[in-house]
Amino acid sequence: MGSGYRALCKRNKDGTFCSSPNAFAKVPFGTSKDCDSEQRAMDTGRLLIIIGLAIVLAGLLWPWISKLGLGRLPGDIAIERENVRFYFPIVTSLVLSAVLTLVFWLLNR
Repeated sequence: MGSGYRALCKRNKDGTFCSSPNAFAKVPFGTSKDCDSEQRAMDTGRLLIIIGLAIVLAGLLWPWISKLGLGRLPGDIAIERENVRFYFPIVTSLVLSAVLTLVFWLLNR
């Protein structure tokens, strides 16, 4: 393995990370855990939990969500033949995209 500059890190008692006095030191890669990779793994785990909870919440709220008419808006493409059923909710996708964009924009302000 090569060597290069990378962050040295320690875990505090409360589980957070802090940099050592020599935040970036020349150390061989692979000799100790990289602070960024541990933090990314924790962030990925949290993201997966949040996505799972959002799916469960959507499933629980589905009886009320279906009454909104999403999926049956004018402009959604639905083709039904004898043995084929094709459905492409393009207008519903655009509406959901606009609403979610607005929500996330407001949350990040």
